[in-house]
This record gives sequence, C-alpha cells and structure tokens, in this order.
Amino acid sequence: MNFPSRAEVKERIKKLREAINHYRHAYHVLNKSLISDEALDSLKYELYKLEQQWPEFITSDSPTQRVAGKPLEEFKKIHHQFPIISIEDVFSFEELKEWEDYVLKFTPLEIQPNPSSDDLSKAKPPYGSHSTITTSNFKSLTGFTPLHKKLDYFCELKVDGIDIVLTYEEGMLKTAATRGDGKIGEDVTQNIKTVEAIPLKLQKFEIRNSKFEIPPRLVVRGEIFISKKDFAKINEEQKKNNLPVFANPRNLTAGSVRQLDSKIPAQRRLDCYVFEILTDLGQKTHQEVHQTLKSLGFKTDERAKYVGGLKGVEEFHNQWYKNRSKVPFDYDGIVAVINDIKIERLLGTVGKSPRWMRAYKFPAEQATSVVKDIIVQVGRTGVLTPVAILEPVKVMGSTVSRATLHNDDEIKRLDVRIGDTVIIQKAGDVIPDIVKVLKDLRTGREKFFKMPNKCQICLSPVVKREDEVAYYCSNKKCFARQHAEIVHFVSRKGFNIDGLGDKIVEHLINEGLIKNAADLFNLTIGDLEPVERFAEKSATNLVEAIQKSKKIELAKFIYALGIRHVGEETAIDLASHFGKIEKLQSASLEEFLKIKDVGQKMGQSLYDWFHQSANVDLIKKFLQAGIKITSLREPKTAKKSSLFANKNIVLTGALKSMSREAVKEKLRNLGVDISESVSSKTDLVIVGEEPGSKYERAVKLGIRVIKEKEFLEMMKYKR
Repeated sequence: MNFPSRAEVKERIKKLREAINHYRHAYHVLNKSLISDEALDSLKYELYKLEQQWPEFITSDSPTQRVAGKPLEEFKKIHHQFPIISIEDVFSFEELKEWEDYVLKFTPLEIQPNPSSDDLSKAKPPYGSHSTITTSNFKSLTGFTPLHKKLDYFCELKVDGIDIVLTYEEGMLKTAATRGDGKIGEDVTQNIKTVEAIPLKLQKFEIRNSKFEIPPRLVVRGEIFISKKDFAKINEEQKKNNLPVFANPRNLTAGSVRQLDSKIPAQRRLDCYVFEILTDLGQKTHQEVHQTLKSLGFKTDERAKYVGGLKGVEEFHNQWYKNRSKVPFDYDGIVAVINDIKIERLLGTVGKSPRWMRAYKFPAEQATSVVKDIIVQVGRTGVLTPVAILEPVKVMGSTVSRATLHNDDEIKRLDVRIGDTVIIQKAGDVIPDIVKVLKDLRTGREKFFKMPNKCQICLSPVVKREDEVAYYCSNKKCFARQHAEIVHFVSRKGFNIDGLGDKIVEHLINEGLIKNAADLFNLTIGDLEPVERFAEKSATNLVEAIQKSKKIELAKFIYALGIRHVGEETAIDLASHFGKIEKLQSASLEEFLKIKDVGQKMGQSLYDWFHQSANVDLIKKFLQAGIKITSLREPKTAKKSSLFANKNIVLTGALKSMSREAVKEKLRNLGVDISESVSSKTDLVIVGEEPGSKYERAVKLGIRVIKEKEFLEMMKYKR
C-alpha cells in the first residue's frame, strides 16, 4: 500500500496499532474473538512492513516489538519491590475450617499489624506498649478495624505454572521477574515480552466506576502457563523432529521462561493470568482487584469469583475438582482469599506465608492396575532397582505404565507378585508408587519375583553388600551404569541440558561419540549430523544447549558427579563448606567427616571418589572442556522462629499432599538440614504412606517419627 505523505503513513501505523491492541484485548481479556487469527496476522504483517520502511515510527509498545531479542549470556537479578509470598496448603474442608478458626481466634494484640508512622504517632498509649489494647479501642489506637466473626472469600483456580512479577513505569512494561526466593528474582523481561496475553502498555483503569490515570509505577503478579492443547501440539512437533517429548506443561513453562534465547519462549505459546495488584490503587476487595486488572488490560481467569463464606469455598473447590478435564490448563487446587483487603493487611504474614489466604489442594489420585511384569533397572552406582510394568492407567492426568518397587525388601514387605492387582499412587511429579496389593483379587496364577544373580545388561555377577538392602552390578563399566551416570549428570538438578534425554544419551553412547559426561562438551555439529535421528537443526540445538550449560554452581556440579551416598542436600552442604572444587579434591577423610551429616560411610565414599585416578582425570577433562564452576550458593542459615530450625530431618514414604521437592523447599526455608538417610544425628523423620527401611531404622534408634498430617499441622504453627 502506497501512501502519498509521511503524515498518512504515521496515521496508518497508529490506526493499525490501535486495532491490533483492541483485537488482542478482546481475545485475551474479554474472551471474545472479533476477527480470525489469519486476519489478525495480516494486520500485524502490514504493521511490521510499514515499520521496517519507516523505522522512526517504531515505539516500544508496538505489537511488533513482541519479537525475540538477542540471546542473553545470563539472567540479571531483580530485587522485588514487594515480598513475593508463598501460600500454605490445606487438604480438606476440616483443615480449611481450622484455618478460619485460627484467624478468628486472633486478638488485636496477637495480630500485630504494621501501622504507619502516622498511625503510631496518633496512638495513645503508643501502639506496642504494655498498655492494654482491646477490641473497643483498637481502631482508635491503630487505625485498623477489629476482625469480626464473619469472613467472606474470593476464590480462583491454582494454576500449575510459574510465578511472574510485572513492573510498569508510566504505563509501559519495564521488567518481568521470576519469584526467586521471594526477595530476589531473575530478569526474564525479554522472554515475557513475547507473551501475547501480557500488555506492553496499560490503559486507564477503573475502580468503583471511576476512571483513574496509571500511576508512575505499578507492580502486579501473575502466573505463566502453557495450555494442555498447546502442550500437546509442542510434543507432537518434538516427535516429528525426533526429539524427546516434554514431561508436563509446568516443567516446559519453567524451562521456557528461563531460556537465554527468547526465540524459544516466543515459539512455546506461553499464556498468563494476572491475579494480584501489589501497588496500592485504593482497591478494597480482591473481587475489585480482578475487575481493576481487567480494566488495565490484563488477562484474568474468568472462573475466579466471590463465593461468600466457607460453604461457598467448598462448593467452588468441588466444582472445579470435578471439572478439571474441561479446563484448558493444569491446576492442582483452588486459592481461597479473604475478600476484604483491610482484613488482609490487618492479618499480615508469618515468615513468607500470608495469614489471609490458603491453597485448598486437590487430593493425590490413586488408581488400580495389574502388574504385568517386574524388571530390573541398573542405576549409575550399579544398584539394581526393581520396577513394576503395569497395565497403562490414567493417574493425575497422565498415563502411568511403570511404578518403582525400590528394592527387594520392599517387594517382600508389600508381597507384590507378577499378575497382582495393585493400588498405585502419584502425588505431584513424584514417580508412582505401589501402595497396596489387592490380595482378594488373586487367582492363584500370580508369580513370585526373585532378584537376578547376573546383571541383565552385561551379565556380570550381582552382589549384595553387607548391611545394605540393595543389590549391585559388579561391573563398573556396565553400559547401563554409564548410561545412567550421564543421564543423572545432565538432569534438572545437575547440568540441566535441554533436549538431552535418556534416548539421546543412549544413542550417543551406542554411536561411540561419548564414553563419559565430559565427552559431551567436545561434541560438534559435524559429529552429530551423520548420526541417525540428527538433522542439521537438531544437531545445532543440542550442541548449543550443551555449550550454554558450561557455567554451573558448585553444588549442582557435585550432585551431577553422581557420587555414591551423595544427594542434593549433601551436595549443598559440601559446596557451602569447601567453596571450590580444588578444595574438595585435596580434602582428607577427616575434613569430609567434619561436614554435618557426613558419616563414616559417606565420608569414605567422597574421599575414595576424589582420589581415584579415573575421577581425577574426569574432572580435568571437564575443566579442559571449558566448564566454569561457580560458588554462588549461600550457606544455609536457620530461622530461629521456626519449630524446625536447626533440625536434621529425613523424609520417607509416599507423600499425598505435595511433591517431595516441594516439601524439601519448605523445610529449607525454615532452616532445616535435610538428610537422605537415618542416623543417630537425625532429629525427626516425616513419613508418608507405606514407608520403608528408613522408618524402621528410625523406630529402632528411637528417633521421633511424625506422619504427614502431623507435619502439616506443625507447618501451620511454625513460628
């Protein structure tokens, strides 16, 4: 299209932007499709072409500026203006009622709000003195209204995604940051600008039917996610390109948000619901917050609603538990928020958790299946782990065909046989467990399982070490061990190399391209292109992903090495103590034994590993390949207000309420030292359903054992 004058070009660009933003707002915020996707793409393309011809008219809020930028070298840290709090969970209506009762029992003195300096100066006697503050004089002294015996709630779905904090300055998107530790997050602005659901420029907002100008600085909080439909499409594309499929939408979302190359999230169809305004705009209720967010131009969940009292919360919970299959995204419960923001501010927070809201989680799902076979897998340390092959069954939205049986003792304890009908359980991202055998359904044709005396991979003898329940392959060069070592090395808690899964690792070993993890960093595109399953693009992507992973924290590097007995928590402790890999290499056995929770067996394992010539050479290879090991992790510090502070805690059994990693994270935040094994140094063992040998050892040693429900109760009163 030709325009006779510069002014007309400018006017056309202006009109195109307004129209595109209008259609975007209607689609994302109002859930209305005013024109087809093809028509909208056509308008965007016209705008793009005009801006290319007339670059002086490009502005930062133009719809064309959602394109990916230049890849970053690393993420910058952002200090949150407001603390980004986490929500405590409840798992039943009884627990929900207990929470409400807990809130209502607060006296004004117990609530301890944080009044402004003006409020403090007006208070006579001064707020916080030893003078008595009663319900009748509380408002005059503090400026807050006392809590009454009636609460009402606003509810929304707890989207299974990634927290995002958006900061706008003069109405323009300035930064987007991950939650991080609640105080400091990572700057992912470049990636978030590619998300169509997030406005680059805000519009005038409305509260109680009155229009207001955008404040100079506005901070909101939302959840980034990928819909089930788009997740399925992405995995179909992965299959077509002979690439590993992604495990679940949340993991894919997290990985997409934290990509240094914004071209990747731009292709991932990320979506976003905004649910909280952290800046004070005069909002009085959470219902009003959602209305205001919508008027600003944000996308909010249309299912969120005011529900009245606890009965309404329960009805909302039950409704959306039953209708999960009908909702286009994953969610694991609802969030119940006290609707009155004045009460919210009155209640405040305890630690990182607000008193004024709770996540009402859905129960962990169980299903029944039939054990078709029991096979044995060989791990990186040579341990043989029995795995039940099941008739495929749906559990928590995913198809399950395997369940771990842990060891031979566990098989005997459960009395699992090939052909048995069993109950399996999956909580969050935890690998499914068999929790019970339905012996009433036995036919008499079931078969006992016996651990093999030879490794099924390399045919080497299987050995059982003294004082251990595990069986081991005796061959250190067993293919299965090599494969498992490398898979562990590139896993999420280690080097976290995108696109390098089990099958790819197996293929690289079979092709003779790698013998150990260090060989990965010397792979070239030319090495991979001739190999079956690798085209030029997939080879380039894998090599780039490997090269991007070369900078790693010491704790993650230690974990990635796969040293026997050394788990994530021990790796953190070792990194905090030694600080450098060189100090670990030169450490004596006595120095290892000085580390908290490192006993004789683990200390010996560490000393032996770092002094074996093959491992010394392996670390040299890593360093020669350009691996940069940083010491960014801060030493663990105990929170004195926590009931769990300075405690050594072990977890065992299947937890129904949340994933094992989620529990560990909560405990770390409370100043806990988490151990992988039970010893005389253990203070507490938290047990889920069907606990194994760790529970038995705890009982034998007389260590305090608490069940999951008791642990959750303690978490509520953790101050």
